[in-house]
Amino acid sequence: MENLKTLDEHKDKLIQFVTETLCKRPGMWVGSNDFRKLAHFYDGYTAAVQTHLGLDLYRGWNFWVADQLKPKFMNHAWWSVILEHCGSDELAIELFPKLLKQYFDSKEFSEFPKKSETGPS
Repeated sequence: MENLKTLDEHKDKLIQFVTETLCKRPGMWVGSNDFRKLAHFYDGYTAAVQTHLGLDLYRGWNFWVADQLKPKFMNHAWWSVILEHCGSDELAIELFPKLLKQYFDSKEFSEFPKKSETGPS
């Protein structure tokens, strides 16, 4: 439990490190500068964090992105909304870490819910 408390205290640094690392050299992680691939990789990363550490990194993320970027259609995945807004993979990869930082700094995401608060595993 102490590890979760320490991780929760440093969540901003962790998120910033992971997203900046992925976005600086996406080809190293997903084989190309394809934002879709990068987003799927990141989804897998956050699923692993939730499964193994009990932290839900994405609580409300999809709705927050839609609220910020105002997509034409509301049935898109978060990465699709960002890509549509930017118009290119390069711009989406550049915007992604900035949006995540804004999201984690926002009132809508004040702390990580623990596994027991996010429903059944």
